[in-house]
Amino acid sequence: MELRKLMLLSMFFHCRRSTEEIKNMGKRPKPMIFLKANPKPNQARRHSTFMKKFLKASILSTFLCLTVFQAWAAKPFPRDPVERAKALERYKQGLGFYAQGQKLQSDGKYDEANATYGKAMVFFQDGPKPDMANCYNRLGNAYLEETPEKALWYYSEALFIRRRDHGGEHEAVAASHNNAGTACMKMQDYDQAIAHFQSSMGIFLRTTSAKDKRQVGAAHNRLGSAYSAKNEYGEAQRHQEKALDIFLKVFGPNHPNIARAKRDLGYAMIQNKEKKQGLILLNEARDIFVATEGAQYIETQELIKNIKKLR
Repeated sequence: MELRKLMLLSMFFHCRRSTEEIKNMGKRPKPMIFLKANPKPNQARRHSTFMKKFLKASILSTFLCLTVFQAWAAKPFPRDPVERAKALERYKQGLGFYAQGQKLQSDGKYDEANATYGKAMVFFQDGPKPDMANCYNRLGNAYLEETPEKALWYYSEALFIRRRDHGGEHEAVAASHNNAGTACMKMQDYDQAIAHFQSSMGIFLRTTSAKDKRQVGAAHNRLGSAYSAKNEYGEAQRHQEKALDIFLKVFGPNHPNIARAKRDLGYAMIQNKEKKQGLILLNEARDIFVATEGAQYIETQELIKNIKKLR
């Protein structure tokens, strides 16, 4: 019965994951120095209450999570009674640290949450485990705008975990490459960003349906932005053209994503000294934004202002 409760709790944690390494990266990121959590007695009591609430809620989540149990299982619990008892105790300790990390993260204590997740990882040697990669992704999101170097470390940790759990050919791994590439863009390390985006696109090309290549289109768009930042406008235009072509097949002609693709291609063409055709695309993008999102939509207004400046 105790084992069943622990499994239910872990699967509940997994179901809380959100939607979300350079090519061939296989090494875990070097650890950064973070503050260690040092909860006071009253905090310990709150963590205990927090765990009890999760345990109750996990039972309600069981039926939603059973299908993902096998995908996230580590090695099975030992059969030997003595070793099994030791494994259960390790697992229980891991869940305790994981819940504590979740609480610290929700309180905005990101460095302490990181240190606590690290402790949890040590104990998750047997049985199903929570989606630790998603925890690191959310920590990366918290630092992305102001401290992208720190965000990159967290994204790389998530990428390491996902490669270990899923192998190299998985959409979750591709998404982690995108996160790392975005952090590199913020750091103005455009070559590294391009390497990540190319890795992501390669995975999506091999793993997604031929009928739905929207992620491949998005990868071309990211690559276009990275090459534009490097002042390589010919490459930027080439990728934006591919993005638009894919999006037209996926979304049809009248969709906000088509407006964005035409806008980005228009900017790339203007940078590539094709101003006349670029402005035509910008005006087409504006019209689609007005028709689909409205004239007061923030992207519509921003595009209108930019068109006036470029005339």
